[in-house]
Amino acid sequence: MKAFISWSGQRSRAAAEELHEWLQPVMPTTIEPWMSDTDLDKGSRWAVGLGEGLEEMSAGISVLTPENLRSPWLNFEAGAIGKAFGEGRVMTFLIGLSPTDVPQPLAQFQATSRTREDVTKMITDLNKLTETPMKDYILAKQIEAWWLQLDRQLGQIEKNAPA
Repeated sequence: MKAFISWSGQRSRAAAEELHEWLQPVMPTTIEPWMSDTDLDKGSRWAVGLGEGLEEMSAGISVLTPENLRSPWLNFEAGAIGKAFGEGRVMTFLIGLSPTDVPQPLAQFQATSRTREDVTKMITDLNKLTETPMKDYILAKQIEAWWLQLDRQLGQIEKNAPA
C-alpha cells in the first residue's frame, strides 16, 4: 500500500522526512511511504508527478504545524485523498499542536498527536488498510524497536520552531 505524506513549510517537511524514513523499517513489507521531495525524480514535472502520486495512494498523512495550519496546498492534498478513498484514509499528524488547534476542514480528520500511544494507533490503522497486514505482535515489536529514533527526531523538530 502506498501512503502519501503531505507537508508544507520547513518544520513540516522535516517531520514528514522523519516519518517517511521511519515507516520503511517499521512496516517494510506492507507500506510504501511516498513524499514529493524524496520520491519524485529529478527533472520530472512536479505537478504531473504529484498528480500521479496522489492517484496511486491508498492513504495520506498530512503533517501539520502551527506555521502551515492554513496552507491551501495541504487542504488540497487532504481533500484529494479523502475524496478518492473515503473514510479513514486521511490522517493528520500534529507537530507542536493539539487537536483543538486544527481548523476546518482538516479538523474533520482524526488527528494523531506525537505520543507513542497515538502514533501506534495511527500505524495500526494504516496496517489494517493494507492487503496483507502485519500480525499485531510483529507490528508492536517493530514500533518498539524504532520508536526512540522517531521520538527523538520529532522532539528536536518540535523544539526548533521558526522565530
